[in-house]
Amino acid sequence: MAKPWTGPTRLSLWALTALTAAASATELDLDLIDSLPPFRKAAREGVLLYHPYDTHWNSAGRQRAAEHIATRLQRPGLLRPG
Repeated sequence: MAKPWTGPTRLSLWALTALTAAASATELDLDLIDSLPPFRKAAREGVLLYHPYDTHWNSAGRQRAAEHIATRLQRPGLLRPG
């Protein structure tokens, strides 16, 4: 069972969604692929991953996400026998 949240009382919708996803993945013993670290790195590098007036990924965002997911899927031991 997931532990109750005891952190700050004010969370952004994104942070709440991320915490919920992480807790659910842990509870279900699933690996979670978090795209935030490579997206933050791209932002620091000045790479735009979203459309200017939209929250959807542009072609660079889709490429960055695909590369991150592919890298994670190639990790040894990721796919466990059922």
